[in-house]
Amino acid sequence: MTRVKVGVVGVGVMGLYHALQYLRLPEVELVGVCDNSAERLAIVTSQLRVPGWRDYRELVGRVDVVSLAVPTSLHYPLALDLLRSGIHLLVEKPITTTVEEAEELAELSQRLGLVLQVGHIMRFYPSVRELPSLVRQPVCLQARRMGPNGRVTDIGVILDLMIHDIDIILGLTDSEIEVLHVVGAGRRGLEDFAQAQIGFRSGCLATLTASRLSQTVVRTLEITQPGEVIWVDFGDERDQDFVIHRGSSTDYAVSDGGRAYRTHSRTTVERVSMHRENPLRLELAHFIGRVRGLVEPIATMEDDLKALRLAVRMQREMHLVEVPRLQVPQLWKAGGRA
Repeated sequence: MTRVKVGVVGVGVMGLYHALQYLRLPEVELVGVCDNSAERLAIVTSQLRVPGWRDYRELVGRVDVVSLAVPTSLHYPLALDLLRSGIHLLVEKPITTTVEEAEELAELSQRLGLVLQVGHIMRFYPSVRELPSLVRQPVCLQARRMGPNGRVTDIGVILDLMIHDIDIILGLTDSEIEVLHVVGAGRRGLEDFAQAQIGFRSGCLATLTASRLSQTVVRTLEITQPGEVIWVDFGDERDQDFVIHRGSSTDYAVSDGGRAYRTHSRTTVERVSMHRENPLRLELAHFIGRVRGLVEPIATMEDDLKALRLAVRMQREMHLVEVPRLQVPQLWKAGGRA
């Protein structure tokens, strides 16, 4: 089997994670990595024992595919250049900061017959892949994605974190949006906290909260539908069990002349265990499988554009409160979490 030749452009936290996982895929040869920081490049190439270049164009002619993990503001120009050079691309989310740029990249990749995949790693979490089989008629969805995260500074928290939950919820609702209300807080036009309420034509209401200011890492989704509540914690990518509360009912307490009547609930609690796999490795293996023509995409480019369109709309319609510089203690060092 001829191995697919891969390069990684941008070897910060996420890019290094990509490179490490590529080294674990037998069908891949990691040709080298690129980063504009000579110091960072020296550290990573020494760790990985692969060649490194400061100019990403050095990969042209050497590789078949590239993982692009540079700051979001650089996604469009680098992706455009690499696609024109005939290289298949996996671009970390968000693919671009504007819908127009994303649409141009999508059209170009299709015209050139190249794979362009957006790095929505949550799609490869075992629990997210199982959700469509469990969610039938959602009435209320509550997503929270919070934590001290200083890795991304060139985009707001909606494009940085909330877009994960936007993508998940749009995949579960399949309904037009009738009401959208978004508030945020941040500095210099970039929100570090945002909360969105979405009312769908189906009657479902979704509330999404994202924050880079919290000192507690929270990655949860709660789904209420007739007869049950589904709860999942995404905080540990290797432990993705569902907790499902079914058939809940309550006898309400009343007071009559000082006499109190007890309340009690009758609920069946079921825990659904998921198969443990590394989601980034699954994502990269899927990408390579698409390049080799062995698998169909689990999501289309239109799915990616749909999530980006809503995220950009949220930013445009958001009521943003400018706040003074926040001195948030960094009690937890940011890692490679989504």
